[in-house]
Amino acid sequence: MNGSGLWRAEQAWLGDRPGYHVMIEVRQGRIHRIVESVGAEPDSIELKGWTIPGLANVHSHAFQRGIRGVVESEGEDFWAWRNVMYRNTYVDPDRYREQCRAVFREMLDAGITTVGEFHYLHDQGNALGRAAIKAAKELGIRLTLIDACYLRGGLDGRPLEGRQQSFSDGDVERWMKRVDDLRDVTGIRIAAAIHSVRAVDPPSMRAVAAYARRRRMPLHIHLAEQQAELPDWRLDHLVRLTDSTGMFQHATYTIPNFAEGYCTDDNARALLLTVLLEELGHGGVQVQR
Repeated sequence: MNGSGLWRAEQAWLGDRPGYHVMIEVRQGRIHRIVESVGAEPDSIELKGWTIPGLANVHSHAFQRGIRGVVESEGEDFWAWRNVMYRNTYVDPDRYREQCRAVFREMLDAGITTVGEFHYLHDQGNALGRAAIKAAKELGIRLTLIDACYLRGGLDGRPLEGRQQSFSDGDVERWMKRVDDLRDVTGIRIAAAIHSVRAVDPPSMRAVAAYARRRRMPLHIHLAEQQAELPDWRLDHLVRLTDSTGMFQHATYTIPNFAEGYCTDDNARALLLTVLLEELGHGGVQVQR
């Protein structure tokens, strides 16, 4: 993350085009110079094949690593998954650091060099946030710790229940006071998050946004998480475009064009949509059809 060196890429992506025999000089973790069509230098490291810039994973939940596929493999929906997730939200800082290290190592192996960790495990104050920061420093991955304000259980203002209570600081003032103790350092950035419109009331949303502006922090929000927060799903048009074989690829407004038949990519996207709706608990009659 803070290293320096010289690399010569056989092929490299330069933002808008490919480059060949590209010399990349890095100083203190930042690219200082890029030169194309050059020969190797005595202290340069050769990179075979394609070299691309490091990727960013902008929304990670490291503590959920242990429940990957547990619910999905049983054919359950989002609500079943959430119950399992809640049961896995208590973790001590040392174990959480190891979870973060494992997740961050997988990211680095996949070419991800920057991660945004969406963090709402607050029942131990900043202990788990600092554990994530320590893991990122140890692995050498850039981290934005996205600290989420989480205050209520629903749009109707219902109180938090069960493990949801461990996500909350109680009110927005206490959330801000805790986040005040987290500061940017080299390779680590602190960001603010409004967990969702369900979990944060409008005045508190405005307070979080104002706090983020004062500290010049990135601000993130889950707009919605549950069906009650969204307009009803309307799948009439997709149903109209579908017969027993699949979904027709073209329509004129709401009228399917039967003559031009089907295409694979449209039907693949339709299948992905129906699977996602089932997982989110929207598996009504239209989805089943």
